[in-house]
Amino acid sequence: AATIRAIRDSGETCPTIEVLIPDFRGSCEALRTVMDAEPHIINHNVETPPAHYSRIRPQADYQQSLELLRRVKEAERPDGRAWGNG
Repeated sequence: AATIRAIRDSGETCPTIEVLIPDFRGSCEALRTVMDAEPHIINHNVETPPAHYSRIRPQADYQQSLELLRRVKEAERPDGRAWGNG
């Protein structure tokens, strides 16, 4: 969120701010902090098949990642548009 604000405050023209976020260990507050900074695009990688999470990404939780993406999709932007609608 601080980086997003710094980009905007820099005075430079940046047509699109895209962020790649972790699952924040399920923290709704952390996710809201990023969303409140209003990046244009929010990404979260879920490229590991669920059956391999315990071996390849033991620190992560597949269902938690899906829940994070669901929260972003269903959340409303400050301008009233849904995040899931671009």
